[in-house]
Amino acid sequence: MRLIIAEKPELGRAIADALFTHPETHDSVITESDTSVIWCFGHMLSLKDPKDIEEDRNRTLEQLPIYHRDWEKVISSGKEKRTRQIGSLMKKADEIINAGDPDDEGQLLIDELIKYFNYRGPVKRVLINDNLPDKIRQAFAGLRDNRDFESLGKSANARAMADLCFGVNHSRILSATMKASMSVGRVMTPTLGLVVARDYAIENHVKQKYYDIEAVYNTGGQEAVFTFKKDDGSYVMDSQEADEIASALPESTDLSFTNAVKTSAPPLPYNQTKLQADMNKMYGYSLDETLEATQTLRDKYKAITYNRSDCQYLAEEHFKEAPEVVATALSNIGRSDLPVEYDRHSRCFNDKNVSAHHAIIPQNKHIDISSMSERERNVYISIVERYAMQFLPPETRIESKSSFKLKDGSFRYSASEVQDEGYKRYFRNDDKELVSKKQAVIPSGTYNSSLISSRKAEKYTNPPKRYTQGTLVEDMSSIAKYVTDPEIKAILKKKDEEKKGENGSIGTTATRASIVKKLLERGYLREERKHIVSTDKARQLCKQIPDRISKPDVTARWWLIQEEIKEGRRNQNDLMMEVADEVREMLSNEYKNIRPIGTAISADDIIGRCPICGKDVVRRKMKNGKSFYPCSNKDCGFALFEDMKRFDDTVHITPTSAKRLLKGGKMKAKLHNRQGREYEAYLKMKMNGKYVNLEIDGFPDKK
Repeated sequence: MRLIIAEKPELGRAIADALFTHPETHDSVITESDTSVIWCFGHMLSLKDPKDIEEDRNRTLEQLPIYHRDWEKVISSGKEKRTRQIGSLMKKADEIINAGDPDDEGQLLIDELIKYFNYRGPVKRVLINDNLPDKIRQAFAGLRDNRDFESLGKSANARAMADLCFGVNHSRILSATMKASMSVGRVMTPTLGLVVARDYAIENHVKQKYYDIEAVYNTGGQEAVFTFKKDDGSYVMDSQEADEIASALPESTDLSFTNAVKTSAPPLPYNQTKLQADMNKMYGYSLDETLEATQTLRDKYKAITYNRSDCQYLAEEHFKEAPEVVATALSNIGRSDLPVEYDRHSRCFNDKNVSAHHAIIPQNKHIDISSMSERERNVYISIVERYAMQFLPPETRIESKSSFKLKDGSFRYSASEVQDEGYKRYFRNDDKELVSKKQAVIPSGTYNSSLISSRKAEKYTNPPKRYTQGTLVEDMSSIAKYVTDPEIKAILKKKDEEKKGENGSIGTTATRASIVKKLLERGYLREERKHIVSTDKARQLCKQIPDRISKPDVTARWWLIQEEIKEGRRNQNDLMMEVADEVREMLSNEYKNIRPIGTAISADDIIGRCPICGKDVVRRKMKNGKSFYPCSNKDCGFALFEDMKRFDDTVHITPTSAKRLLKGGKMKAKLHNRQGREYEAYLKMKMNGKYVNLEIDGFPDKK
């Protein structure tokens, strides 16, 4: 028997649809002749938790670090039946085909099952990017030996072991020394550092007065406004200096103007990070909400290609298929009237820039979008429109420039006039144009110009803007720009050379949303309207955590070792052993200087106001490890709990949900009707005396 193991259900079913003519399905296994297709639900195995290993459970700080060579794996909770079913089929297989996603994690996901069940037969590898039948058949026509890719899986496994070693050791040390529950992670901690640094920059910002100096010249009968810029890029801070610059302006001078035609191409198709950022900006969707919507669009509707991609480019083959794909997708969203030009070759079509995945685009499938939820519909329409833009003309404009030198700077003139809006004529234009600066384009040439007026305007420097979920995830994908060490910056950028949607990143498109969610749930970040800000707990952690593990440098150093593992020059345990050695060293050095946090900082972060007495509602932990959210006024009695009963249903309330309820908002929950059928509803909090009721307040699908 030939056994094909896919990473996810939708891929497994798509493979069967593409390869089989008369398939039979039994117990979620699809079979025809001597070939069977079975699928996983993501990673079926996980590294054994140190809490489940007796020798690790009660280790003192002196007995750290915790690590295990070739760290044992166990079947993930809730996946026992399916995993054993895969193992049973492996025993009958004469050949296995690894149909994991075409990346490091996809390779590991199937390889670890092959190793766990000690399969010794031949294994082939298939690399599938699109779930369309023709694409799948093409991929199966080019099967490779799985051994050619095993080092990719070993590299991913090395990172997983190192991540667990890093997180469990540093978290235990900090929790013990700071006398409070603390979480540390290779990606989570520098992400938190971004927010903390931004908040400090805002709070410590001191407004500084500076001066804008403008000169207006009569040039060929038109007014041209010139603005002074210093050569070193600094502001003019002194009023007297500004007056001296203005007084030195020539009353009459020859000014040369040059015009050039400039074009602005449409933005590239989406990857997950860019999509999450745009959906957060346009609709206020959280990172998780956008990721969940794309997963549904891919799994349920088969409406889009692989949704967790970090790439914004497409293959030349997509260009050939575009007329049918785009026409179908535009018909789905009711925009068939768009004047797309299919012979227009966008810069997005470039085989060299496509790595394991390509950009997220619609599939060639007719879909009734009215059956989608509002969020799914908005995300789908955005993906379709972004792809359709590639076949529309660029914006074209005339740009006029001029300048003349004065003192330690120059006066500069710039004007722009749109000739053809191009793709922007048909889509929302979020560009922020400074209308007050808009001025006429002066034709090219040299003009004897006379000074009409000059002015000195007082202005003040502004602090940076607070993070939103969207801007934070974008900075995670380009964190190298904040790195001062040139060597580390170069490594981070080199790591992403083949990922054209990333530029010196930490985390992956698949994990960033969950990292931000954890930081919110664990009380390190909190939401303030559309912004996210750091809590006192986060600031205490960032103050005391050793410098060398709080920066993106860790990811850079690890990547170098992972590359050597991929090349077969190092063992998959080497990365973890380096982490363990560093923990030993830091226990003797940096960690000796850490002190317990003050009483103002604990896991009891304020999450809202009590609806009864108006005091703070805080987050606490019960003995069973679950959260509850009581009023800080012990005489009040108000409390929300992580698991609350509503008739026969249990409603799970996260800190984020609790905050929404306390603000008078609503949360989404899965409920059951009298016949036991599951449905989704929005719940709001209503007080009945001192008791909390959760009442239905609408439905996501509007039925």
